[in-house]
Amino acid sequence: MGTFDASTRKRLLTVALVGLLVASAGCAQIPGIGGDGGDGDGGSSDIEPYAESGDELDGETVSSDHAAALQEAGSFTYEVSLEAADGESSLSINARVEADVENDEAYSVQESNLFGNQTAYKYTSGDSTYEKTVRGSDEENAQYATSEDGQVQPVNTTPSFEASLVDGLEWSQEGTEEQNGVGVTRYESTGVANVTALAGAGTDAENVSDASATMYLDADGVVRQYDLTYTVQEGDSETAVTYEVETTGVGSTSVEEPDWLDEARN
Repeated sequence: MGTFDASTRKRLLTVALVGLLVASAGCAQIPGIGGDGGDGDGGSSDIEPYAESGDELDGETVSSDHAAALQEAGSFTYEVSLEAADGESSLSINARVEADVENDEAYSVQESNLFGNQTAYKYTSGDSTYEKTVRGSDEENAQYATSEDGQVQPVNTTPSFEASLVDGLEWSQEGTEEQNGVGVTRYESTGVANVTALAGAGTDAENVSDASATMYLDADGVVRQYDLTYTVQEGDSETAVTYEVETTGVGSTSVEEPDWLDEARN
């Protein structure tokens, strides 16, 4: 098994950031990514489906519906996790964003081991943004920055979901169920429609195997959960990729000031 070269790292970093609501520094799993697949029976008739059974999913429509519904809700929590492992090493990027758009507040945490272990925390309130960066577990030497320095961008609270994550796969609607108290429509992938939508896969479909995805959409089009796994063959090396997205707290997320805010202000 080979290790990850610079070009592979760059490709993985790019796809991991697709759909993230986090604006700049720091990059990776927050506990709670994914889920247990819900507590329904997969066929609840009193749950409004996202679309009629048999309707073909369109990535641009899903992306647009997802963004519009979250904007209207006014607040949400968004988590993304990417892991790539080749047997000798693994890379991971995990991020969590808590966005209270109505009150102009947001908080994000990003963890990554792409270029050494690093965690970046960011808090935005109104026109001010504060950031804390920790390398490894060295909290004593944490670095702080503010938007007043001109180098810190606010947490991006514009919701998005990359259309290619839908259009890159073929889907089958598998009924409705309740997941974490929310009615959703479950979709399962049945094949790969566009291999270039998969990070690190290149353009040759023969390089990709074991591709599998599940997506849960509520009636308004919010992507409540998206789980994707596949394997990429690069020469003698196989890379197993896992990509997960979860949206929770729609309309009920609140943001609190972090306990490190005073250090950042000083």
